[in-house]
Amino acid sequence: MPVYAYTPGKTARGRAANCHGIAGNGLIAYGLHITTITLRGMTMAFNLLRGLATLCGLLMVVMGLNFILDPAAAVAQLGMPLLPGDQGRSTQLGDLTAFFLSMGAMILLGTWTGNRTWLYAAVMLMGGTALFRTLAYALHGADFATQEIVVEVISSIILLLMASKLPAKPV
Repeated sequence: MPVYAYTPGKTARGRAANCHGIAGNGLIAYGLHITTITLRGMTMAFNLLRGLATLCGLLMVVMGLNFILDPAAAVAQLGMPLLPGDQGRSTQLGDLTAFFLSMGAMILLGTWTGNRTWLYAAVMLMGGTALFRTLAYALHGADFATQEIVVEVISSIILLLMASKLPAKPV
């Protein structure tokens, strides 16, 4: 395999030995192999973020479906009892199912379509949940839900990072 010397402003045809399998394109310009490595590294980071965001979305959808399939277990996962069979149960199950299914759908739409607006909407819900859990603790004597808040904050950060990597699209 030929080896080409890189000089500023010059180009070389073929593959350079020191970037075989990384740059590997037919025409390599000075410095392009560095750009290619960076772009491929960004692609790996992007794919990791996309995978984590998709996982967040799928978990939200599974939680939402759990409210339909096994409401008692679903509310127990959140540390609350299933309310009696009146308007309270209807509100509890209806609101929580809509919350989790909608948030999961927004996350999946954002990751699959590349439209970051969906991810920002999901972050508003998830980040808002962490904020209002903290306010419930500070103002109303609720237990501080450390584990849930940490998960919501980390998930929000993942979604914000994912959104920052996507191009702006018209709403």
